[in-house]
Formats: sequence, structure tokens, C-alpha cells
Amino acid sequence: MIKKTKFWVKFSIQIIRRYGLIVLLSAALTTSIALILHKSLTQIRQLFPQTRRIGVVGKYQLSTLPPSISHLISYGLTNILPNGRATSSPIIDKWIIKDSGRKYIFYLKDDIYWQDGQLLKPEEINYQIKGAQFSTRDRAIIINLDSIFVPFPTLLDRPIFKKEKIGLGPYKIQKVKIRGGNFTQLLLSNQNNNRDRILFRFYPNEKSLINAFKLGEVDEIWEVTNINKLSSWKNIIIKNETEVNQRYVALFFNTRKEPFSIKRVRQALAYAIQKPPLKDRALGPIAPSSWAYNDKVKTYHFNPQHARKLLAKTEWQPQDNWQITISTLPEFIDWAEKIKSDWEEYLKFKAEIYVTNFIPDPNNFDVFLGYGVIPPDPDQYFFWHSTQQGNITGIKNPRIDQLLEKGRKTLDFEKRRKIYHDFQRALSEEVPAIFLFYPHNYRVIRR
Repeated sequence: MIKKTKFWVKFSIQIIRRYGLIVLLSAALTTSIALILHKSLTQIRQLFPQTRRIGVVGKYQLSTLPPSISHLISYGLTNILPNGRATSSPIIDKWIIKDSGRKYIFYLKDDIYWQDGQLLKPEEINYQIKGAQFSTRDRAIIINLDSIFVPFPTLLDRPIFKKEKIGLGPYKIQKVKIRGGNFTQLLLSNQNNNRDRILFRFYPNEKSLINAFKLGEVDEIWEVTNINKLSSWKNIIIKNETEVNQRYVALFFNTRKEPFSIKRVRQALAYAIQKPPLKDRALGPIAPSSWAYNDKVKTYHFNPQHARKLLAKTEWQPQDNWQITISTLPEFIDWAEKIKSDWEEYLKFKAEIYVTNFIPDPNNFDVFLGYGVIPPDPDQYFFWHSTQQGNITGIKNPRIDQLLEKGRKTLDFEKRRKIYHDFQRALSEEVPAIFLFYPHNYRVIRR
């Protein structure tokens, strides 16, 4: 055994002495070639555009693109901060308010150019907003309003375009595909880096979006609500993006119909359902990040005993064949089932579920489980004032109406904050809707 070992040691030494230089040179040459090839391939790859392929659900035209896309292409006069307040966009030097909120003057920066290289002129900006007259002076845009409307600056966040497709932002529209008047594809290229491109593909629904991701049509999908079929996938990144600043989920009562026109009945129904934990709850129609948010409101914690006491104090009594119809969007069927079960168990109310893809007719629903929109400004006039079509609950409350009217005409920041705090308290007392939670959205990215 020892002799064999000595033999192989001596044999190896002889091989190294005879061929060692060749082996070393070969290894060095192989390494050098590998490095050169890697560097060459990297340089060749850099010569070609790097395109991010992103899938989104929705039917959009240029004027209706979501901000996450449209703000890549162009800017408006203002930007909306996370707390809902408006600030100057990259094209504005400063802006001032005059005549107690009836006049706004925006001053353009001197070195702002369209994507075609032409200088941006004040007269090229006109938002066509009803009740607002636009005029110009030097590098200034002057806007006169027919009446005071304090949320007005948030309307000017909408991006500006020239000849439909030419914007002011870092990404330029390279190519579009349209079907039925809406985008099916939108290709953007970075003005400062021709190799940086983004291709947006638009799909009619989430099922089509997820299938496109599975088939490799896109490498990212945005604003996905159901990731159950993707959560077990390898080589993907899932980012949770809760929409606390955009929309909420609530159960809206039709207060035009009895018994939902009775406040105590609405309160009883609110107390009788089990809601998400308080940390996940939506307590009202104003975003928690807003400067006007008020969390000191009625939360209607689950209390079926109190719900029954409230019902006992009302003169209304359900007839033998009476039942509640819960109209719901398809994505909230599970929640509708929970609510139905709670009302049947704790209040002995019969309930049925009706699945719909649309907001129901105001005269033809009992309660509706769906989305509520959160505008950037805390102004809620369109959604809760008794005169507005957006008020799907039909709630009529003079106190709420008065607060909403004052809120959009009060310039003083602290006074306006108090008005919306009072509004949220009044709305929670009236409970035209049971506010539930903020929907979870996910961004899924292939590694």
C-alpha cells in the first residue's frame, strides 16, 4: 500500500514538471476567454433595448391612464403628496392663491420643453374644467373660478399632452396598439436612455392578466387582488400594496327604502357583523394618510346584544317573508357569506346574496358590498351630499350637507381640518355605510 502511494506521488510530480506550464497556460487562457466573452456579451446586450413587460387590468385611453403610468409620460401643474395635499409639479416654479380662493396663478419654469424639443408655452395649457377660465401672462397661467372651490389644485394633477401623445415626462410614447378606442399595448422609451423601455399590456380582467403572466406575455403584473394561484410559484417576487389612499370596501345601505331609512336599524345591522381587526379596518371614506383623517369615530365593534336592544327600540318589525338582499361584487362573495351568516344567526334576519359586476340601481337594492373611491382631497361632496348622484346610499342629513358645503369653501387649513373631522363623526353616527377594510393589491414580478 505504501509502495503504491509513493508511486502515484512520484508519478504526479513528474507530470507536473513536464506539463505544468501547459496546464497553467491553458487555465489562464480559458479564464481570459471567458472574461472576454462575458464582457462582450454584456456590451452587446447593452446595445439592445431592455424592455420591462408589465400587465395591467383596465380599459384606458391616454386621458384616463392611471397616475402610475401617465406620470411617466407627462406632468400636470400640481403633484399630490401622500397626505392628499397638492404641491408644485416639476414644471412649476411657484403658485399663489388670490381673491379668497377664486383665483390661482401658476408660474412656469423657464427651461421646460416638450418631448419634441419645443419650449412649453403657458397658452398650451388648458384643462377644460367647468367653472374655470384660463388666461396667460408672460410665463404665468391665470385661472379664475366662478366660485370658491378649495380642492381645485388637486384637479390639476392630470398630465398635460400636446398633439395627444407628446408629453413633458421622462418617458416618451414610442408605439401604441388600440382596439375599440382603448389601448391594448403602450410602449414607452426613456428619453435619457434609449435602451430603457416599458411595454404595458392591458387586459379585460384579472383572470386574463394572470394567464398572461403564466404564459410569459408579461414579466410583471400590477394591482392583482388574488394571488392564491401564484403564491406557491418559485422565482417570483410578490409585493403587497394596500390601497389605503385610493379606495375602501364598505357595505352601503339604501336609505331610500325601509327599514334601511331608520338609523337605529342601520346601527343594529352594523353592530351585528364581525369585522376585520381594528388595525385593518376602514373607519370612514377618508384615507388614514390624509391630513383630515379622524379615527375618533364610532367603530361599531361586534356587539349582537346591543344590536338586538337597538332593534327593540324601533317601531319597525319585519314581516314573515321579509329578507335582505346583499348585492355584492364577485370578489367579495366570501365577505357577503359572512355578513349573511351573522345577520341570520344574531338578528334572525333572512338574507340572500346577489352577485353583480356593477353598482346596482339606486331604487333596486337593499345593501351593496363594493368599493368606495378615496379622492386625493378630503372633499366628499359628490359621494355623501344629498343632492349628488354619487351618493348611492341616498342619505339625507342637513348636518352632513352643511359640513360638506363648508369644507370645499374654507381656505384656512386648521378650520378645514376641523370641518372634516366633524363630518366623519356625523357620518359614522348616521352609518349610511358599514366601512370594512382597504383592499389588498399585489405587484408580482418574475425574477
